[in-house]
Amino acid sequence: MSLLLETSTVSLLNKFLEGTLLEHKLIANNIANVDTQGYKAKTIKTNNNFTALINSLDNSHSSQSAINSIKQWVPEHNIQSDSTASKIELEKELAKLSKNVIHYQAILTAKSKLNNMLTLAIKEGKS
Repeated sequence: MSLLLETSTVSLLNKFLEGTLLEHKLIANNIANVDTQGYKAKTIKTNNNFTALINSLDNSHSSQSAINSIKQWVPEHNIQSDSTASKIELEKELAKLSKNVIHYQAILTAKSKLNNMLTLAIKEGKS
């Protein structure tokens, strides 16, 4: 039954959660090192495949290739340091942390709603 519930949407949501969790850890690490001399803030490099997926939903071929690219994306391989900043700005990091928490909660909500829809479909609409 778990294979049945492992749809492309679930896989993508899991990948988004993985990236969001790593981003949360990086932001927390940035905050912890706010007073460390020479420390450069770290973040996950934006993946253009996420934007491509959103922009190509009408075209099934490019949409599928974008989905496959995202499934293969490894957030840990996309960590980068902010070489332009001379010092970590605490307020900026706290704002990023708040945004990231909201993003994470939204993905969890989407997964829960998808699970509810799949459960309802399996039960054939019966409560």
